[in-house]
Amino acid sequence: ARTMRYFETRLPANFIRIHRSHIININYLGEVEPYKKDTVCVKLTTGVVLNASKSGTASLRSVLRQ
Repeated sequence: ARTMRYFETRLPANFIRIHRSHIININYLGEVEPYKKDTVCVKLTTGVVLNASKSGTASLRSVLRQ
């Protein structure tokens, strides 16, 4: 069985881990809305809605600033 870390290190740069169980392709990022303190809700263009963890929110913000 492969771990999330395995995929996280091998996927192209446009993939980002936003939660311990979610890796997203930022090319499909639709909306990012505040969720709880220091976290966001991510809506993909495919219609999927995911909650980011605190560290995932920080990673996402750093990628979006570039």
